[in-house]
Amino acid sequence: MEYMRDFRNRGTLTRIAVALALGACGESEASGPTEPDASDLRIAIVSGDGQHGVVGTSLSQFLVVRVTVGAVAPAEGVAVEWSVLEGGGELSQKGPRTDRDGLAAAVLFLGDRPGEQVIRAGLESGAEVRFTARVLSPETPPIAEDVRPGDPRLPRG
Repeated sequence: MEYMRDFRNRGTLTRIAVALALGACGESEASGPTEPDASDLRIAIVSGDGQHGVVGTSLSQFLVVRVTVGAVAPAEGVAVEWSVLEGGGELSQKGPRTDRDGLAAAVLFLGDRPGEQVIRAGLESGAEVRFTARVLSPETPPIAEDVRPGDPRLPRG
């Protein structure tokens, strides 16, 4: 009988040890994806900088930024704040947060006066990038990369 009691006790102890070990390997309710530390986030321009367009129209390409944790890991779900700093115009965001590739985008509707527009895309941490766009009047001759020889918009003379 003594042998059986000892065997049962060892079995109980083994089950408790296994349960504790499995519990330590599992995720608790508080675990899961963690927010990256704001100081680890980086923001960079992907595309859309240096565009030009006519007063009152939108730029032809999105303004696109990538947010990463450190140098390369995409940061999903990070809020990017867009604002027009100079030259007027309005922005329309594609979404309020970065996608799974760390990308966020906005469209710029150009202001009502020719000149330069400066657009800021920033993070809560203070990290930011700035885009520039050139606003042309309808009378401005076309930019060289937009035309080909013989284009009727070119001045004659």
